Amino acid sequence: MHKSPISFRFIASGKDVITSVPSKLLCSMLSHIESTLHAKDILNIASSGQRRHIITHSAEQAAQRINRIGTAHSLYTYDFSTLYTKFIQSDLINEFKSTVDEAFTYISERDNTSIDHLKLCLKSGFIQRQHETNSILSKSDIYELIHWVVSITYVHNGDLTFHQTIGLPMGTNAAPLHANLGLYRHERDFVTSHDDTVISTFNAIRFIDDILLIDPHHSFYKHIVSTSDDIDPIYPSSLQLSQMSASTTEVGYLGTD
Repeated sequence: MHKSPISFRFIASGKDVITSVPSKLLCSMLSHIESTLHAKDILNIASSGQRRHIITHSAEQAAQRINRIGTAHSLYTYDFSTLYTKFIQSDLINEFKSTVDEAFTYISERDNTSIDHLKLCLKSGFIQRQHETNSILSKSDIYELIHWVVSITYVHNGDLTFHQTIGLPMGTNAAPLHANLGLYRHERDFVTSHDDTVISTFNAIRFIDDILLIDPHHSFYKHIVSTSDDIDPIYPSSLQLSQMSASTTEVGYLGTD
């Protein structure tokens, strides 16, 4: 109801869903992956000034990031109006695999160990043990889990059963991480495609599907919602992204001004 104009979408609920348990497991695994990428990004900022990880998890975290930036001019906010409903599942699976591979490669290089020896533990994160339990997964195990959770969604209504092939269920344990890591690679690739000196002024914050861009030199706003064939957008065209507000002084973001 907060959209203007008001839009409607089909909503199906259920209990005893077969994807609940694997979705919880994937949520835990992807949480470790995301925290690893964040740790990698902190080191990258120190060495190059590039921030590739723009994900935030709360209004408080967003406020802390904004305070560190200092006085801001040219503020823009954006919202993905069709994020969960327009994700192309095959593309999303590849996005997840890319982020998993990046995290495993980072830990392998940091700890000087083979990727083949690394596994991800449900409780403690990356380990090099060789135990075989349901809570310790290899990279290939995580790939299979991703494929299963993303692509196995069915809705049964009366005598009809529908297989969802575009979009993702909202409200699952892993749904926020689906959004965060599904968009991460596009943000990372955009940052790394620019010169360090230019991209050092790129300051953006994203909370799931809400983006705040601080763009004092008016360098990057055109890449968020691109209407020109000459400008490469950060995000895929299949996802509908709308500019919500723009100001030189203040904007509302995550319920704050």
